[in-house]
Amino acid sequence: MNLPDSASELARSPVAISGEDRSGQGIADDIEEALRIARVILVVFASVVIAGFRPVANSGSWVTVAFQFLGMAVGVLFMNTLSTRVPLSGRWMWLIQSLDVLGAALIMLTIDSEFRSGSWAVLLIPVVVGAVRSGTTAAMLSWLGGCLAFLMLTQLGLLESVTDAEDLIRAPAMLLAISVTIGLVARWMRAGWERQQILTEHAAERERRLAALESTSRALMNTTIPEALSIAAAAAVDLGFDTATVRAAGEATPNLVAGTGRHIAQVDPTLGVAALSVVVSSWVQDNHVKAHSAQVLEPGSDMVVAGWSPTPIGEDLARALVALVGQTSGAVKAAKVTAHLKDVASRDGLTGALNRRAFDDRLYIAASSGSGLALAFVDLDHFKTINDTYGHQAGDQALIRTAATLAETVGDEGVVARFGGDEFAVIIPGCSHARAAELTDRMLERTSEPIRSEGHEFSLTLSMGVAVSPTVCEPFQLLELADAAVYEAKRRGRANRVIAALRLPSVESRDPLADPPAVSPKPSLGG
Repeated sequence: MNLPDSASELARSPVAISGEDRSGQGIADDIEEALRIARVILVVFASVVIAGFRPVANSGSWVTVAFQFLGMAVGVLFMNTLSTRVPLSGRWMWLIQSLDVLGAALIMLTIDSEFRSGSWAVLLIPVVVGAVRSGTTAAMLSWLGGCLAFLMLTQLGLLESVTDAEDLIRAPAMLLAISVTIGLVARWMRAGWERQQILTEHAAERERRLAALESTSRALMNTTIPEALSIAAAAAVDLGFDTATVRAAGEATPNLVAGTGRHIAQVDPTLGVAALSVVVSSWVQDNHVKAHSAQVLEPGSDMVVAGWSPTPIGEDLARALVALVGQTSGAVKAAKVTAHLKDVASRDGLTGALNRRAFDDRLYIAASSGSGLALAFVDLDHFKTINDTYGHQAGDQALIRTAATLAETVGDEGVVARFGGDEFAVIIPGCSHARAAELTDRMLERTSEPIRSEGHEFSLTLSMGVAVSPTVCEPFQLLELADAAVYEAKRRGRANRVIAALRLPSVESRDPLADPPAVSPKPSLGG
């Protein structure tokens, strides 16, 4: 399923109505509040009837009428208060509905002597309330309860308006006809209300996701590739996924997991995931759906961002994931450009080795690590003679060849920097005295191969001074010691190396360059 890759397209896309169970709780609350107001009006109406007509039909005093008025008002208000404190579902809802039917029957009994044949219409009140609150079923059950109350009061002889069989049949029949109509109208209205509620909730969820994408866009600024992928995983959870993973394309095991960590299935690494195109899957285990996933490939890092959910993933959520990965892709591209510019800014333009500024930064970090350090100064012997004899292009070739040889020899153990002119420096963190001797001997051997430039062939030799520290040290101490060591190597005839150990303050001080075993003379290679 190919989907848009931007938040703006997500905002313009049509609303998709999912099949999830959603309740019109907000609308129901508004309706219930209106029904409570109607109950208060009903109290006033019933009170007026009692106060205005009861004394005429009965010889009771006004004090009795007042108590009747007060009792009914308190009773109906109690019902109203009770209905505000119980949920609008389950057995409590039916309890409130039953109380409404009972209250309507009592009001019918109260006003029957005055309104005669029209008193049964009061039983429509719980029908309307039930239809609006719970639908057609509640309306018909309210009708049934009202009919039972009407027949019971008639059987007891308490309704003066029922004088014959026709009256007994007419009221329930008319009540049924009106109740069916009210139920059907309420069902139609509830369907519209619930659909509107779904659209409202869907729009609110979309707005929340767009806000999350906007926040993620700001968070992705000036990040590295690992940081961008980590932010993307966390943002996928914010969009609505239970868990988010980031894995390399073609790999089954995720490199990064965000969220609850649940509902993750064993991914088939051969599953094709196109760049910025979502693949929605359902994962089955033991004939049961274990999880649902939406996966999108970020092309810049060749990493697959996946969102996992225990429920089916809707199209809108899948679109949001594509938009998120699209943002991440932009951040990854920017991070690559930034990293490239930083690398270019830290490199010597001719040899590709680190420049002096980058060397100072790396030396400070290595000297502060406490894991030991070897610093080698490398000087090209008779470099001026090579320039004067074979030309500057030959000199450039000698510098390029030396930088490449040093980098190949030290490998991932250290870094090579052009210190200036014909001088290079090699930083080897965590390097012992013996390892420093081994690496520098190998460097001297590898530079023995002849260099060819514009028909000329010449040899190159190096003088090397190495300073070794077993623990944390000050960078300037290593620089001074390595510089002294390289001068000692030149004094001893060039084409060799001198290794000096940095003495700690607690060790008896002596000349580190005076140790004969630290000198390994090499035969001259010319120049």
